Amino acid sequence: MRLFYKALTCVAFILLATFPENLVAQCTCSNGDPADSVVQVQTLSGSIPFSSVVNFSKFPVSTGSLSCVTMRGTVTTTINMDLVNRDSTSRITYEMVYTRVTSITAPGISVSKNVSRDYGPFDLGQATVDPDTMVHVGPDVVFNNTFLSKSTSNVVPYIGTGNLAVTYFNNGSFLMTQGNDNYGLDVAAQSNVTLRLSYYYCPNAVLATGIRSFDILRDNHSLSLTWLTENDLLSNSYSVELSHNGIDFTTLDQRQAASTGSVLYNYKFTAPSGENGSMYFRVRQTDMKGISHFSAVKSVSFSNLGSMSATLFPNPAGKHVQVQFQNLQSGTLDVDLVSTVGQVLQHNRFVVNKTSTLPLDLDSQPRKGMYWLRVRNLQTGEQSVNRLTFL
Repeated sequence: MRLFYKALTCVAFILLATFPENLVAQCTCSNGDPADSVVQVQTLSGSIPFSSVVNFSKFPVSTGSLSCVTMRGTVTTTINMDLVNRDSTSRITYEMVYTRVTSITAPGISVSKNVSRDYGPFDLGQATVDPDTMVHVGPDVVFNNTFLSKSTSNVVPYIGTGNLAVTYFNNGSFLMTQGNDNYGLDVAAQSNVTLRLSYYYCPNAVLATGIRSFDILRDNHSLSLTWLTENDLLSNSYSVELSHNGIDFTTLDQRQAASTGSVLYNYKFTAPSGENGSMYFRVRQTDMKGISHFSAVKSVSFSNLGSMSATLFPNPAGKHVQVQFQNLQSGTLDVDLVSTVGQVLQHNRFVVNKTSTLPLDLDSQPRKGMYWLRVRNLQTGEQSVNRLTFL
C-alpha cells in the first residue's frame, strides 16, 4: 500500500481590520445592557497544513471590561482522490470510508466537527494488463460552509498585549473496507476557512448601580466575592445575597460603605460540605433614600466536585501542553498521559497552591494519534480526563 498527499500549494493568512460587530450580544453588562463587541477575522485558503497556528490580537484593558469571548469558524473543503489497483494478478473491487475532521482550539474553547463518506465499490482492472486500473473521485465538497462556534467566560488568557495563538486543525483519514493492500491512493484537499474571534465587553464606565464589577473566585467550597465601586458614598450600604434557585434571595452579609470614591469590597463565604447544586449570588446597593440597585447575578456549581473541570491547550499538541482549570487547584496533582489501551506513558506529580494553569512538558513527542490526559487532585479526590491529540 502507498499513500500520497500532494504538496502544499499555498497558505494564505489575512488579518482584517478590527471592527465593531452588529450582532445580538452574547454577554450582558452588570446593568443588563448588551455588551459591545469587537471582531477580528483571519482566513486560510488553499492546500493548508493539517494543523495551523493562527494569531489574534489580545484584548486591551483600556478598551473596557471583557465579559466573554466567542470563536466562530466557517469551513469549506473539497477533495479529489485517485485510487489505483496495483495488483498484477487479478481485478480487485475496492470500497472505503473517508473521514474528515475540522476543529478550533483556544484557551477555554474546543469545538470540532467531522464528516464521513462511503466511496465505491470500484471494480479496478488488473495492473499491467487492463486499461481501467484507476478511478478518479471528485471534486467532492466534504465540508460545505460548515459552521463551528464556541464561547467562553474564562477571559483572562485573552486580555493584555501581544498575540493569542489559536490552533486550527483540518485533516482526513480513510479506511479500506473491501479490496487488498496492493493499491495506491492520492488525496488532494483544498480548503477555504474563515475564523472570527469576537470580544464582548462593557465600556470602562461606572454602571448605574455604582458597582463597576462583581466577581467570584472559588477554591473548592471556599468562595471569595469581590465587588468594585466608583463614586461611592458613605450613605450607601451593601448586602451580599444568596439564592438556590436564582429567584428567591436571602442576605448573607450587610455593611456600610467603607469610603468614598472607588472602593474594593471582599466577602468570604464557605459552602456547606454537603452542598450539591448551584448557588446564585448578587450584591444589593441601597442609597440614603432606601432605593436599591443590584449587581449582576453570578452562579457557582457544586454538583461537579467529584470531577475536575479542565481544558487542554493547544490540542492537537506538541511536546508542551497547558492544563487550564475552571477552579483554583491546591495540593498534590498527579498527571498521567495514557494511551487508548490504558497504558500510562508518562507520570508527573506537582504540588500547587491556588493555581489555575499547569504547564506540562512531555519527555518525548508521542506518536501521532489520540491519547488521554488524566489529572487527579490527591487532596480533594477530583479528577479530570481529557482527550489529547498529537500530530
